[in-house]
Amino acid sequence: MLKRTLLLAALVGTVLGLGALRAAAADEDQRGLSDQQFVAQASAAGLAEVNLARLALEQSNNADVKKFAQHIIDDHTKANKELNSLADKHRIPPAQTMDAQHQMLMQRLGQLRGEAFDRAFLDAMAKDHKEAISLFERESKDGQDKDLKKFASDTVDTLKHHLDMAEKASGSEKERGKESTDTDKERSKGSSDKERGTDKERSKSPDTEKSKESTDKEKGATDKSKESKDKESKDKESKER
Repeated sequence: MLKRTLLLAALVGTVLGLGALRAAAADEDQRGLSDQQFVAQASAAGLAEVNLARLALEQSNNADVKKFAQHIIDDHTKANKELNSLADKHRIPPAQTMDAQHQMLMQRLGQLRGEAFDRAFLDAMAKDHKEAISLFERESKDGQDKDLKKFASDTVDTLKHHLDMAEKASGSEKERGKESTDTDKERSKGSSDKERGTDKERSKSPDTEKSKESTDKEKGATDKSKESKDKESKDKESKER
C-alpha cells in the first residue's frame, strides 16, 4: 500500500513538473524575444558571417563567390559595429565569439576546396540568413528597446538581399557543377566509344585480311583447275583428229 502511494505521488509530481515546463515555455513564447537574447544571438551570427566570408576569400577560386563574400564582409562588419554600439549604450554584453555550431562549420569548410567549398559555403549562407531574417523580424516586432527594434527593422532588408544573392549564386554553382558532370560524362562516353571502335577495327582487321587471302587462294585454285580441264579437253580433241 505504501509503495503504491509513493508511486502515485511520484507520478503526480512528474505530471505537475511537465505542466510547469510547458507553462514556462508558453509564457516565454508570449513574452517573445528579449533584447538580451537578440543581442547575444545577432552578434554571434554577425561574427560567424564575417568569419565564413573571409574563409571564402581564401578557399574559393570562383570570382562570383569571392565577390559575394566581400559583400557579406562589408555589410556585416558595418552592422556588427552598429549593434555593438547599441549594446554598449544599453549595457547588454554582445557575443565575443561564434557559437559552437558555426565553429564546427568553419572547421568543415576549412577542409574543402574549389567547387565543393563553394557549394557548402553558399548553402550555409542561405541557411544562416533565413535564420537571421527570422531573428531580426522577431526583434523588430517584440523588442523592448526602440533603438534595437529600429536596428533590427532596418537590417532585415539587407539580410533578405544577402539571402537572394546566396540562393542565386548557389543555383548557378549547382548548374555549373551539373554542366561539368555532363561534360565529363560525354568525354568519358566519347573515349569509350572510340576505344570500342579501335578494338573493333583491331579485331576485325586480321580476320578481314585472312578472309581476303583465303578468297584469293580459292580463286587461284579455281582458275588453275579450269585451265587444267581446258588443256585436257584440247588434248582429247587433238587425239581424236
